[in-house]
Amino acid sequence: MELNKREINKRNRLIAIFMGAKFVKRIGNTIFNEFHFPTPIKGSVSLEYDKWDDGYIVFDRLTQCTADELCYHCSFDWLMPVIEKINEFGYDTLFEHIAQVKSSCFTISKNNKNIVRVIDTAPMFEVMYESVVEFIKWYNENK
Repeated sequence: MELNKREINKRNRLIAIFMGAKFVKRIGNTIFNEFHFPTPIKGSVSLEYDKWDDGYIVFDRLTQCTADELCYHCSFDWLMPVIEKINEFGYDTLFEHIAQVKSSCFTISKNNKNIVRVIDTAPMFEVMYESVVEFIKWYNENK
């Protein structure tokens, strides 16, 4: 599942919007081109320069970031809240390792009906990420 930067950004944007983010291009004359989240992003850290102290302040959570800063594709801390939200919507998630074929399987289902099932020899995280992206595409078409 080798993805280029453009495809990663496209998929991460899809997830960010699913998570409630709004893409803000500009406010007045100020250009942002970033996502604004209604609540802080779990697992994120923001470094902001403090002009009075000549140092950086570390905030526990981001509330806005650019598409390049979205980390759903590379961080469990970012991806797990998405899976939790899917579960809150009443869908079940199941990860399985299939030893005979050295594959990982991640299934998202509801009422014993598979909505998304991805089986691949890629690492577990990549299989989960792919499943989440496919689920959100399905969800957006069927909500």
